[in-house]
Amino acid sequence: MSSSSRPSPTLDTLPFLPATHIIDHLDIDSMYCLAGTARVFKEFIQDMKIRTGGYNISIQNGQYEISMPAVNYSYYHSDRDVDYLVDSMHQDLKDFIDLFSGNIDFLQVDPNLVRHFHRFNQSCTVLSVGGQPHQYYGLKTEACSPQQLDTLLNSVNFQKGLALNGPKPLITENEKIFRIDWLQIRNANWITSEFLKKLKNKIVFLMDTEELTEEHINQFIREGSIDNQNLQDKEKIQKVTTKKRGHTEDINGPDAKKSC
Repeated sequence: MSSSSRPSPTLDTLPFLPATHIIDHLDIDSMYCLAGTARVFKEFIQDMKIRTGGYNISIQNGQYEISMPAVNYSYYHSDRDVDYLVDSMHQDLKDFIDLFSGNIDFLQVDPNLVRHFHRFNQSCTVLSVGGQPHQYYGLKTEACSPQQLDTLLNSVNFQKGLALNGPKPLITENEKIFRIDWLQIRNANWITSEFLKKLKNKIVFLMDTEELTEEHINQFIREGSIDNQNLQDKEKIQKVTTKKRGHTEDINGPDAKKSC
């Protein structure tokens, strides 16, 4: 009596539910590598619709980070060639989103990439130009003219918030900044009371101001371009903050969004 052996089942021959159960226990890196081995695996992972919770992107001279905070995952890449670095970030981000769909919640672009601002055209919830001051301690930073900054502000579709973090003053009167919901400006010593009157944002953080006083800001709230009806709308202006040499003046309530 002869016997014949049955072929052993493989991941691509398993029914959908058992295969999903197995793949679901893989980490992001393992799923990404698996998707690159065969189209059937890529489609399998896409059909699982894994919730990433959105992407955070940060790019600076020499490296970038793509992270998905909701699943505690971060990917880093380094390269001294800035052209290649930007190209690589675009491709990696495209590949990640193709496999694990999600929006860009936060995009941080280093001002030292000023010569490459025209190459950023993503849509994101919040755009940050520069980061925290300690990130630039001891580093040489490039100057960024208002025209160069406008190139970035016009090419990126930031939908809810903008942070002009520097480390050098980032000066602009781009029309998009006056109506974005949430605005933060560090090194804001260039801002005048006339500039303040143009702001229509819901939440504003102004840091390191020299010319603006609490009286200026209160006058802005009372008599600025905002009419009396809007003054009663807490969603219109929740908070205006100015910081001077470590001193903070908080105006109109404690419920503003934490600065980034």
